[in-house]
Amino acid sequence: MIRAMSFALVAATAFARQDAFSVDRLLVRAPAGVAATPAIAFAPDGTRVAYVGTKDGKSVPVVGEDIGDAFDFVDPPVFAPSSAQVAFRAGKRVSSKSEKWWILLDGKKTAQNDWIGALSWSPDGKRLAYWTQPGARIGADGAYTGGDLVLVIDGKKGAKWADADALSPPVWSADSKVVASTAMKGGEWHVLLDDKSVAKGVCLKEVTLSANGKRYAFSRLRLPARSASGPGAPPPVMTWEVVGLGGTLGARYESAGTPAISPNGAKVAFKAAQGGKVGLAVDDEPARLEWDFVSGASWSNDGKHLACAVATGCTVDPTWLVTSEGDWSVKGGEWRLLVDGEPRGEPYDELRDLTFSDDGQLLACRARKEGKWRIVCGDRASDAFDLVGPPRFSQDGRLVGFGARLGDELLWRTLAVK
Repeated sequence: MIRAMSFALVAATAFARQDAFSVDRLLVRAPAGVAATPAIAFAPDGTRVAYVGTKDGKSVPVVGEDIGDAFDFVDPPVFAPSSAQVAFRAGKRVSSKSEKWWILLDGKKTAQNDWIGALSWSPDGKRLAYWTQPGARIGADGAYTGGDLVLVIDGKKGAKWADADALSPPVWSADSKVVASTAMKGGEWHVLLDDKSVAKGVCLKEVTLSANGKRYAFSRLRLPARSASGPGAPPPVMTWEVVGLGGTLGARYESAGTPAISPNGAKVAFKAAQGGKVGLAVDDEPARLEWDFVSGASWSNDGKHLACAVATGCTVDPTWLVTSEGDWSVKGGEWRLLVDGEPRGEPYDELRDLTFSDDGQLLACRARKEGKWRIVCGDRASDAFDLVGPPRFSQDGRLVGFGARLGDELLWRTLAVK
């Protein structure tokens, strides 16, 4: 009887979440006295919304209508993919030279440390990974000093490292079994898989994993054979190359980076640059270098389709032309979707969060035009809002669900795509 009741409860909960996903509705209004910042996150199943607010000059975590305690620093919330939990990274200055940081997990302070890095949930929503820096102190220049960095995976502490790519969330394999990051020790950077070094070099970054975590690729700083030195010499130009699937990729280009390995681990797509123009390359196939900007690549689950955003007439810091930083430094321009090497759809002012349906037949994304955001999927587009969250396909692939903001209203909306 107990088992039957448990099954009924689980079934009812699953039905409620499915119903919540497919119903357009108001989730919540921003509480009086709290200004909602753009740091808004919507639960993937459409049941909840969380965001960073400001109240009396302080940052406060907000989940639905519940306002948390004030902090000096609060990062945007991160929902577990299962929607069951939501976490914030928050900190307080406790003296001129020290801080205390916590993970606010479902409203409760956990994992207190002297510093905590970006949070990353595993795809199954059961594990959390992040960097910590026990013993961190604040130097005269405002930078954190002292204390080694430690990668924490599912509550377990790893080895000590002198530095780490701690402001970028660790990367998980699709099966939630492997997590990857980069860290430095003894003047060399290392690629870490589950806190174990698998590669090292002068500067390594942007690790990407296959679905089962058995294959990986990353960006490596390309060292010039010879550079000018002395007074008046121009600073060296940082260029990159991609290491993956047992070899080096992108040698034919001036610079190559931001790899994205296909789910089955058979191919690697990456940004490539030559003569100030960029494109998306796959393995050793020549890339079309026709744009001023190209975003990081998105693969369909079956690895048969590849998409990115491209733009012309925009500006990008040359240092970040092929790195992931370029995705957020680009300004202006006319943006288009590029799917399997061909432009698709109408132009926009910005395109983000490219997402394939489970069967790989549809592609949805966030699109901005004239200051308003909407969800676009093929020839269909949602209404315009002040902000929209990432698109989420329903289980049957007939709907795209997304969170939206319109004034002080935080909403859940759907777009029929089949």
